[in-house]
Amino acid sequence: MNLRSLFRLLKIQYIVNVVFVVGRAVTKINCEGKRNSAKKFHKMRSEWKMAKIALIVILLFVISWAPYSCAALTAFAGYADMLTPYMNSVPAVIAKASAIHNPIIYAITHPKYR
Repeated sequence: MNLRSLFRLLKIQYIVNVVFVVGRAVTKINCEGKRNSAKKFHKMRSEWKMAKIALIVILLFVISWAPYSCAALTAFAGYADMLTPYMNSVPAVIAKASAIHNPIIYAITHPKYR
């Protein structure tokens, strides 16, 4: 046996050994993945629920403050004489009531508060 064939044989043995070691590691990861998949599913589900709640809170904030900002921009643009006192006060009350939305949303969505 010459030196080149010995190196080829060592390379082949090394490659085969690496393949077996990696195969065992992948099998071990898959086994652990099956155990942790339920935990990952519940974590992902709770994260989606939190994202939905955050989206609802943001949308209600924008919807609550939009009428007030429209009335304020109308007055700022110089058309304040077009706005009646009712058109000024109702958007302000709706905007201030946006502080009530968060506790209501959290009370509805969290099971501990039900």
